Parts: sequence; structure tokens; C-alpha cells
Amino acid sequence: MAHREVPDVQGTIEFQVGHYPSGTYIAHVEVAGKQAESRCFVVMGN
Repeated sequence: MAHREVPDVQGTIEFQVGHYPSGTYIAHVEVAGKQAESRCFVVMGN
């Protein structure tokens, strides 16, 4: 669906998902040296 690599994290990173079709999604986040995490989010249409 989407893949994004960020070479250096300084603070909060936001991902814009407003262009995704309405539905439920799972974001899988991997940070070097830390345990991977998955989070569920919902995109609601206008």
C-alpha cells in the first residue's frame, strides 16, 4: 500500500492519509533497534 523510509527521526512524524479510501487500516512501524509496532486507524469519508 505505502512504504516510507525516514533516515533520521527528530520528534513526531505525521503521515497524511486523507486521500485513502474510507476504511480500516493497519500501520506497521519499524524503528531500528526497537520492537516493531502495529496500530489500527480508520479513514472516514466526507
